Amino acid sequence: MDETARTPDSELDYWRLAAEQWIEKSDVIEHMTAPVSAALVARLAPKPGQRILDTACGAGDPALAIAARVGSSGLVMATDGVGEMVAALRARVEDEAWTQVRVEQVAAEELSFEAGSFDGACSRFGVMFFPDPREALSRMATCVHPGGRLIVAAWGSKDCNAYFTCVSAALDEVGAPPVPSRRTVFEFGESPLLLETARQAGWREAREERLPFEMILPETRPDQLLERQRALSGKIAERCEPLGEALCRQAAELVAERVAGFVRGDGLALPAEALFVSGVA
Repeated sequence: MDETARTPDSELDYWRLAAEQWIEKSDVIEHMTAPVSAALVARLAPKPGQRILDTACGAGDPALAIAARVGSSGLVMATDGVGEMVAALRARVEDEAWTQVRVEQVAAEELSFEAGSFDGACSRFGVMFFPDPREALSRMATCVHPGGRLIVAAWGSKDCNAYFTCVSAALDEVGAPPVPSRRTVFEFGESPLLLETARQAGWREAREERLPFEMILPETRPDQLLERQRALSGKIAERCEPLGEALCRQAAELVAERVAGFVRGDGLALPAEALFVSGVA
């Protein structure tokens, strides 16, 4: 394939290029971020029969967990701007007979469901990459009836998320080029950026919470972490590409040294932090 055809022009392009690996490893990612998904669902508190909107749904986590809560009398509308993600989730929904789940391809800034047609809305780890977060959060609020629950999860402080920072720092040290003009997972890591964006988008009673948790990576040795992340992240892969084998190996060794203290059994338990902003429509 012509590499110029794979050059990403936007965040959605990055996710389109990464979709195959993301879908293939969705069970691993779901395990790594399980505490965040569980906390988001608990705060959203969906009830049987309710209609819930999950924006930037990816491969279906936490949409399917919410679907289990609303039951067959409810509805989960799962949306994503990446067609590959939507197709994969639709296939899973059909295979597993989730009759209360619908999946639509639509970017968060383009949500146009009837005003007030949902009881609640959420998004997990999507808001950092929305081209226009304020518009996206405003549209989410419009879709929910007055008083309905709204919640988004983002990654917290950079200093509290070793999974990302150990690899990025090692690549910096071996001279890997940065990815130009791209958003990072830490766009909203510092207070009160996301909180203020939600308030500007019309979220009422908006509040911020931080959740420290352990990111569990089973069957992962310290010297494997760089390659595991490279397989999941198009941005890490892009940084590694010009380095060559020797420098990639050097970076992997640096990562291994820094996470050696987090070995648990046959895997890693890395310190992490998520940020929640919740409110009502």
